[in-house]
Formats: sequence, structure tokens, C-alpha cells
Amino acid sequence: MLNKSLQRIKIPEKIIQLIVFLFQDRQFKIITAQGLTDTITAGDGIDQGETISPLLWRIFYDPLLCKIQDNTELGYKMNCTWNPKLHLPTKEVLTLRSAAIAFMDDTT
Repeated sequence: MLNKSLQRIKIPEKIIQLIVFLFQDRQFKIITAQGLTDTITAGDGIDQGETISPLLWRIFYDPLLCKIQDNTELGYKMNCTWNPKLHLPTKEVLTLRSAAIAFMDDTT
């Protein structure tokens, strides 16, 4: 899905291959007081704490968040009604609809 997300925004194929390669078949060991652990193979995906992760999360989640926001049946609406000119009986209404909120890998 990361590959498709990068293609969606027209990232050149060589750069897509490089980015995807960074997150595939990673192996690591952990330093402990008793020495190194056995080799651990990480699952494919975007890691928190990586330098490029905030950008990749944005690219990855953008299609989903846009699809949700564009569906007017989803989310909730907030209305605010007020009288901008107290000497006149006119009222104005401000309406805001929010279907999805996201910060990094936290979504609501």
C-alpha cells in the first residue's frame, strides 16, 4: 500500500523503490546488559521515530482521510449562530463539518 500511495502522488519509480527497500526485510539486534540479542526480523511497515516517517504517514493516510472527508454522510457538524450587528435582528451561522482528524499515526 505504501508503494501505491507513493505512485498516487507521482513519485519517480526509482525513489519509490529506494523508500520501499528501506522498510523491507529489516533485521536487527538489541544491545542489553548481557550482550546482543539474537537477530530479530522486523515486519514490513513504517516505523515510529524514523526520520522519514512523518512524511510517509502523511502520504500513506492522505487518500483515506480525503475519501472520508469527502463523504458528507460521515463525521459531525458544529454550528455557531450569532448576531454580528447588535442593533439589527440579523443572524449569521458558521458551520464546520469534520469527518476525520489525524496526527501522525493517531486518527479519530
